[in-house]
Amino acid sequence: MPGRREQDPGYLEPYREAVRRHGPSFEALLWRNEEFQHARFAVLAEVARPGGRVVADLGCGRGDMLPALESSGHAPARYVGVEGIEELLAACRERYAKHETARWLAGDFVRDRTLFETLVREHDASVIVFSGSLNTLDQRTALAVLDRAWDALHARPGGTLAFNFLTSAGRRRREALGPANRFRSGELFRWAQRASGRMLYRQDYLGPHDATIAVYAQQPEPKA
Repeated sequence: MPGRREQDPGYLEPYREAVRRHGPSFEALLWRNEEFQHARFAVLAEVARPGGRVVADLGCGRGDMLPALESSGHAPARYVGVEGIEELLAACRERYAKHETARWLAGDFVRDRTLFETLVREHDASVIVFSGSLNTLDQRTALAVLDRAWDALHARPGGTLAFNFLTSAGRRRREALGPANRFRSGELFRWAQRASGRMLYRQDYLGPHDATIAVYAQQPEPKA
């Protein structure tokens, strides 16, 4: 992981603080509860279609997505977890020490501008997912990250980029979001439309403030 701990940018600090308080536990991931976590994983699995493919999970936390995919019939051929918090990455490596198809990389997907190219070219990733890991970014930074991810992936036949986020759409509710930010869903929808002629938007699974978007690269032309 680049830089020293005290130089970490603000978007990682909420996770640093949570790890200091709770250790590399579920609470350090800043999810509301495990039910919400698994609901979001289930939707990502449906829209990203990771079964039998190489999946890169950006901001993988404790690697909880891997068993969720495996138990739901969407097991990837290989899973590459990328995490910027050392303690969480160490927990992944210990937890899955005997897992034959999982790989764990230290990386900051905001600052490392070559990371997505590395995942696609060197690790053969054809599916890139973000589950909750965009939440502490401002929307402009999140869009820049998505641009870089799609730039690396869009030319790959069947390439898929899927991410969830908290949206400002729907009736306003007074609730504490902690360090998480709500994004303007219309702007992300338009970004997905510009990125690819094939996209999907879901906002039907955890109420009006949870959304998931997937964009798909063009499929290869069938042989005559």
